[in-house]
Amino acid sequence: MRLRKLLGLVFVALILIPLIIAGYFAYTQSYDKVYETCMRDLEERMDYSLRTCEYYNEKIEKGELSKQEALESVADLLAGPLQSDGTRNMSQGLGKGESGYVYAEFSNGTFAFHPSLPAEGIESVYDLHVKLRAVTELVMHTYNRTSQVEIPWIGKKGLYALFIDYFEPLDLHLCIVESIDEFTAPLTSIRNAIIAAGILAAVVGIALSLVVTRKIAEPFAKLSETSNEIAKGDLSARIDIKSPIKEFSEVKDDINRMVETIQSNIEELRKREAETEEARLYAEAIIANIADPLWVVDKVDNWILVNDAMKRITGYEDKEVLGKKTPEQPLLKFFLSVPDREEKLKAMIDRIKGGGHIP
Repeated sequence: MRLRKLLGLVFVALILIPLIIAGYFAYTQSYDKVYETCMRDLEERMDYSLRTCEYYNEKIEKGELSKQEALESVADLLAGPLQSDGTRNMSQGLGKGESGYVYAEFSNGTFAFHPSLPAEGIESVYDLHVKLRAVTELVMHTYNRTSQVEIPWIGKKGLYALFIDYFEPLDLHLCIVESIDEFTAPLTSIRNAIIAAGILAAVVGIALSLVVTRKIAEPFAKLSETSNEIAKGDLSARIDIKSPIKEFSEVKDDINRMVETIQSNIEELRKREAETEEARLYAEAIIANIADPLWVVDKVDNWILVNDAMKRITGYEDKEVLGKKTPEQPLLKFFLSVPDREEKLKAMIDRIKGGGHIP
């Protein structure tokens, strides 16, 4: 049997099922996040509604609009434009989705605007049936920002979220209504799909895993044991697997060759490091014993080594010159402080860098 087929079966049993289960639990936990997003969306829409009311209230104060004209403009923006049958086009209002909408009441219980009730001849909360008054009376008596989640709506399916606030200058109790079921519909579809797939995968995966576990457990155990020895630094360890599965033998040979290569490379690297260190010490010994003053710079002109002759002649120690660029050296600063020496000293440095000699 090919390892590809076996791994496919193991994937179903050991990976797919846990992922589906994890996905389901992640979904259930995300519901709270959905509610938070829902309420944050309602809050942003309410902020916009209050800014709209403030804008038209300023127009009233300036005498540009009457209160009735301002209310009509607010209603058109928030609840949608008025239609011929007395209702408002909610799709063009501030409500979210197909069923979300905005309405407003005055403190006396009459509706300032509503997308649908005027068509039914309802102008006041008291015109509603007593069973329908609960929410509207709540809105009428709310003077501070309030949110309500999972409110059952009589005559409508599902649960609704409300966001209520009061704009005192126009005596408007604003309410934004949003269907939670509509908001979470995509999550519900995903949940149902996860549950169905999880049940099916669990049944199939458990059955298949019982068949394949014996054939792959023992070779994997040996592979893991030897791999742990190699990981701990024992490069002499070698994998010895006897299995009818072809891929196990191929993996064994590949890993053994890889370990041999690593071991050989490490030995070669250690040898080269020892040779490099020996050459470095030899070069430093030569530089230190040269009678003439000598310094060594790196690629970016930092001084990294000075010999004893340089320190003896200049009087500067390692800590005073190493790690500094040539223009920053105290010796150079001394020369530059002497009149008429700057050009000659720079010419001397350029000549030395170019491989020449100081005349």
